[in-house]
Amino acid sequence: MGTGVTATLLNRLPFQFPGLSVLADVVFGLNVVVFVVLLAATIARYILFPRLIKPTLLHPTQSLFIGTLPMGLATVADMLVYRFTSLPGGGGVRAARAAWWLWVVSAIAAAACAALVPAAQELLQQSRRPRRHEARGVTAAHLLPAIGPIVLAATGGVVASGLLSAAAAAESGETTAAADALPLARATVAASYALWGLGVPASLVVLAAYYRGGIGQEHRQPRHGRQRPPTSIAEAAVAMLAVGPCGRGAFGLLELAQAA
Repeated sequence: MGTGVTATLLNRLPFQFPGLSVLADVVFGLNVVVFVVLLAATIARYILFPRLIKPTLLHPTQSLFIGTLPMGLATVADMLVYRFTSLPGGGGVRAARAAWWLWVVSAIAAAACAALVPAAQELLQQSRRPRRHEARGVTAAHLLPAIGPIVLAATGGVVASGLLSAAAAAESGETTAAADALPLARATVAASYALWGLGVPASLVVLAAYYRGGIGQEHRQPRHGRQRPPTSIAEAAVAMLAVGPCGRGAFGLLELAQAA
């Protein structure tokens, strides 16, 4: 995800200089290669070792990262729109259509992860032994299933705008593809708003529990005379996930409003 976002930022910087677009293309190519390799490795892992599927879903941490795959694919769709929809002839229309299909696949996967991964994990855990839920057990990693729909909602706005701009620049030989752009863009915007409505409220609930657990822990420790253990680098990095839903959610609203 980070590699894809870096390529997008390099491409969208307002201060362009010679060689920056080439650097953005190189980083984008690296992002595609890394994503394909990791996706193939993940698929091969579960094909060769199918017994690992259930332990992964039951794991309190590993299952949360399943939703990062569609988010990584969303960065590829973003860059296809930003970089290739301005190609002359029918190249721009084909790039926009490819980005749309990537968005469809990643949006379905993200929505499925957001709805099914937490539910399946909870049902399986409760079937083993009922347990009491506490806010201090919630970490920023629990945001990952909910962040996926937010990321794909923002990407939907980018893809919808790319469909319309590519159709407007299409030549006469691409009239059919251009005529299909408006219905596709409308459906994409509508589905993206639904994804936004799925991810943002869920993220706010997790954020409330996350900060409630941290604040509650701060108030409880002095009562017992204990000091808070030092924060590790990994914990500090994971805590930065908390800014994702707000930042990406706001970006998604801007992109969807522009596309609409």
